[in-house]
Amino acid sequence: MSDASPESFVFAITDDIHKFDIGPEISKQTRNDVEALLVSYRPNKIKTTDIEFSTTVTGDKPIYLSPRRLPFTERDIVDKQIDEWTQNGIIEHFHLIMPAKS
Repeated sequence: MSDASPESFVFAITDDIHKFDIGPEISKQTRNDVEALLVSYRPNKIKTTDIEFSTTVTGDKPIYLSPRRLPFTERDIVDKQIDEWTQNGIIEHFHLIMPAKS
């Protein structure tokens, strides 16, 4: 006979059937189509975009805007969101080399 105590196992059993509240006035075919889209949806994160930006200036004076201030209670939330987006490759750091102000 062994002195070892019996092992305990915990199993999490879930019902994998998704339930969506689409609305009572939707036809059965449309409901099935929408549910199929929702179940099969997988977000695709992209690293870059094809966005171009140009600014027309009327002189040689640099354009500068100060960062907006946030309350201390919101700074932590925003910093955590930025860190999460950076880690997930949604955004990336951008460094712009500007000439020194004269």
